[in-house]
Amino acid sequence: MRIAIDERYRSAVEGRFSGHDVFFVRTETTPSDTLIAQIQDADILWSGRSGPYVLSRAMIERLPKLQLLVKGGSGADHFDWTRSAITGSCSR
Repeated sequence: MRIAIDERYRSAVEGRFSGHDVFFVRTETTPSDTLIAQIQDADILWSGRSGPYVLSRAMIERLPKLQLLVKGGSGADHFDWTRSAITGSCSR
């Protein structure tokens, strides 16, 4: 699995996913188009607050390999739950 994890969780997770391709991204400050390019081939996105934008239907559709969205912390108003439910990936 290729796992994109928010940079803020680096110290908590580094070395814990042996056998997987883990990389870190800055979801909070990265422009949405740049973030999409960085995580294009991720199977899992572990996000904190994912920036000043919503992970919208259009963004999620640009991530064809994405199987799981993980949200650390509280609140989830920046995920498009309707799209997640349509793709079968919604679990609140």
